Amino acid sequence: MRHREDPLDYVEEMNTIMQLKKASYEPFWTAFIANLAIKLFGIKISGKLNRRVYSSTTLCFSNLPEPQEEVPFFGYEVSYLAPTCYGLPIEILIHVFSYVDKVTFVVSANENTIPDPEKLCDDLQHSFHLIKTSFLSRGFAKN
Repeated sequence: MRHREDPLDYVEEMNTIMQLKKASYEPFWTAFIANLAIKLFGIKISGKLNRRVYSSTTLCFSNLPEPQEEVPFFGYEVSYLAPTCYGLPIEILIHVFSYVDKVTFVVSANENTIPDPEKLCDDLQHSFHLIKTSFLSRGFAKN
């Protein structure tokens, strides 16, 4: 990917790539092969194979759809949600979750790979500020 002046050019390019991935048969074949492995080798061997796949993964990025309105929990309004996973052998794990017009990033990183995860979070925040500024300068939104 080459350097571009406008951050929205990156967003448009990534959107195109994501749409192509969503239209691919990769999820279908992944599920098919996983189910086939379970039927052929059993759950224990398939679990070990799955663990090996995750242990050779460097980055895992997940996004979840947002609830459209605030969710009460035992009568209290939930101000934000920050779901994540624990125990996966992945060097860096990023979850993005939007909840009632708020976006939360949950970042967990291996200190050997990312020695300063706070700087990574600051860089993410700065990048989104640049994207927002570019978005507003094009006149797409008023606020």
